[in-house]
Amino acid sequence: MVIECLFDCHTQDQCCDYFNMYRTDRTPQGDAAFALHKMREDNWFLLPEWKLSADQRDRLEALAHHPESTQDWEAYCSILRVDQIHFVGW
Repeated sequence: MVIECLFDCHTQDQCCDYFNMYRTDRTPQGDAAFALHKMREDNWFLLPEWKLSADQRDRLEALAHHPESTQDWEAYCSILRVDQIHFVGW
């Protein structure tokens, strides 16, 4: 089954497959930096259940600041839960 919309993804693996197929113009590092910005504590739209744990924040920062790291979306998608990936969005 080919998923054509991010919000149809229900697992981290589906998100990873979706990004590998459609996010060829972006990098996991760029989206990690964007996720850190969008999921900051002072974002009023961020529901409490979507907040990053300290471990998630550390892992996103490591990914965002290492441009030589993998271009595969598995690293990014393994850090966030699916509901968080949906919040960060496309």
